[in-house]
Amino acid sequence: MSFEAVFSFLLMLSMLSVISLTNNAQRIDTTLYEYQLLNDVLEVFGKHGEMEQFADYIEGIGNKDEVLRRMEEIEKATGYCLAFEAGNSSLSTCGDRTGPSISTTRIIVLRSGFETLKATMKKESI
Repeated sequence: MSFEAVFSFLLMLSMLSVISLTNNAQRIDTTLYEYQLLNDVLEVFGKHGEMEQFADYIEGIGNKDEVLRRMEEIEKATGYCLAFEAGNSSLSTCGDRTGPSISTTRIIVLRSGFETLKATMKKESI
């Protein structure tokens, strides 16, 4: 095999690798990870008592400040804002933030029964 043939073969391989890398450069879909993060946040809120405090707030006997403080801590740590809705009550750290969101629902226990909680997580659009 001649030097020119080997050189041409190596040049062809390098060109093919560059072409294949540029065609495969796509944004990674993080939806599943975001959904898992939201459920982990809800699990932590349930174990640390924030869901209980939110349930009391829904029934008009609790204070929302501690729940909002923890929601803001999560936002600072992850970059995702949180919004909770249940019945006629809602809490949010999202303001007028736009962009894609991930939502899930859970049943929470109130003193007077049960309520469906809709939790939403958003990240600022880039």
